[in-house]
Amino acid sequence: MLWFICLKVFAQESFNIEVLNNVRDKTSGYRSQLLSTHHLKIPESAYIQASQGKIATGLQSVAGHKAKIGWGVGVFHVSIDRFWASINNGDRHAGKTPISFAKIVDGKACKDKRKMFMILPLPIVSDRWWVVETSMNPNLEKSSRGTVREMSWKNVKDPKSYVAEEYRSQLHDMVNISFTQGAWVLTDIGNGYTLGEYHTWADSGGSVPADLTAHFVEGNIIKTMLAMEDYSRGTELPCLNP
Repeated sequence: MLWFICLKVFAQESFNIEVLNNVRDKTSGYRSQLLSTHHLKIPESAYIQASQGKIATGLQSVAGHKAKIGWGVGVFHVSIDRFWASINNGDRHAGKTPISFAKIVDGKACKDKRKMFMILPLPIVSDRWWVVETSMNPNLEKSSRGTVREMSWKNVKDPKSYVAEEYRSQLHDMVNISFTQGAWVLTDIGNGYTLGEYHTWADSGGSVPADLTAHFVEGNIIKTMLAMEDYSRGTELPCLNP
């Protein structure tokens, strides 16, 4: 499986770095409206790699926290509307991304402030589960006229209260991820291309070695970004506005 991922990572289309940087400069003012990336510092080298058709990934330490932020950057030949629709269809991500189960437990699909219950299967160690509230940052989308969009998430308090009784028996052998947050930030860079920036920051819980956690995080970021690219090219995107 790893060889397939690597082939796809280096098989993206290249994009003019000057055009990319020009768009980033023009839209930089909207960064102050992001809800979730105050800790994130993606190096310029990542955008150069993204312009060359690669998905750049990395890990960032945060002072006072054991958990590191995992991030990824890519340029995708998909319109921002289609990519936006794909990432906001979280209840259909199971089997496409590394998660094996995803269900909306409060709110509606494609809507702001919905809450999602998810399960991530892991080899060797116990599977993980969590419940997050998702924000679509409508103010950012409105002020930027849709050129910059953010979909972020953050863990809820008392997550088990959102899980229906029929699923609770499955949780006994799993570990709850009690701290998790992250986001997708999309920027329309023109001609049907979208700059996708993704990050996740979570305490995996349990006794998972740091090196193993880092391996899983960066690998899952690549899988997730490629999965959303593939999904956005599909014919069924319920969150796509006509």
